[in-house]
Amino acid sequence: MYRALTLFAAFALSVGVAAALAQEASRESKVQLAAAFRDAQRLADCFKALDSDCVVSLWDTNSEALLRPPITDFREMEARSFGELRQNGGKYELHYASAPQELFTDGGRLYTFVPYVWRIDRGNRGGRMRVSITYSYFIAFSVDEGKTWTFVDGAGVTEGRIRLIIPSYAGQPLPPTAFLN
Repeated sequence: MYRALTLFAAFALSVGVAAALAQEASRESKVQLAAAFRDAQRLADCFKALDSDCVVSLWDTNSEALLRPPITDFREMEARSFGELRQNGGKYELHYASAPQELFTDGGRLYTFVPYVWRIDRGNRGGRMRVSITYSYFIAFSVDEGKTWTFVDGAGVTEGRIRLIIPSYAGQPLPPTAFLN
């Protein structure tokens, strides 16, 4: 009888510990996802401000180079793009992110998909206004257990190309992408 009670107590304790660990992991995951959303919103603010240095500070330039070769200098490309927008009177009128829903791991880093919407008024060039709207997602990466995040744009990126930057990518569902010009 004593042995049965001891085994039952050990089993009950292990179940309780497992439940507590799962609850703690869920809490930690929510904190990590909230940090990804926070940093994605900061990135959106950088775009709205046409601040290329700020964008580059949050961009995963190594992954960007793998996704979209032959980009040689992402900082220069962003500065030029924002300069052209300013020169033509253009701006990001609307740029915001939605909260990511799920975390994944790839080796020693976390990743998630952060949906976004942006509307770009490209300004008056050639006598007409040009506006484009994009619904897509950022691929967000963290190498510090979800405290800080860097991003690449997932617009137009195929699952095969995603595997270039996330070798363990297993076909997790991606947020939808649409381009309206």
